[in-house]
Amino acid sequence: TQTTGTSCSANPAWPYITLDDRLPRPTLSVPVGVVLVVEVPRWGWGEATDLSISNTRVLQEQCSVLLADHGRRTILLAVGRGHSDLEATVTPASNAAMPAWLGNVVVTAVARPPTASSLKVVAGD
Repeated sequence: TQTTGTSCSANPAWPYITLDDRLPRPTLSVPVGVVLVVEVPRWGWGEATDLSISNTRVLQEQCSVLLADHGRRTILLAVGRGHSDLEATVTPASNAAMPAWLGNVVVTAVARPPTASSLKVVAGD
């Protein structure tokens, strides 16, 4: 969903991934419930397309904005455990070259904080 003109601001504390057109694909691992930022770089012509999310049971788009340099910022929420591929390209298409930016996100279970019963005291500590 292109929401050009809206802020779609990213918190600098959120994890982020910048998609790339080279291998290996950049990969980010986050727990369920985390908000993350996906950056799509600019290209020499045209504008970055909307982000394609292969598994919407794992990641859900919160907002997406076309940036002034014609790249794109998309904010996602990790909603379930699993893996999702991310992809974007450029529009309009070209007969000479067609960039494809790719990345992966792995969403893990929510980490539980330790409880008093799970902590063991070792003599001498």
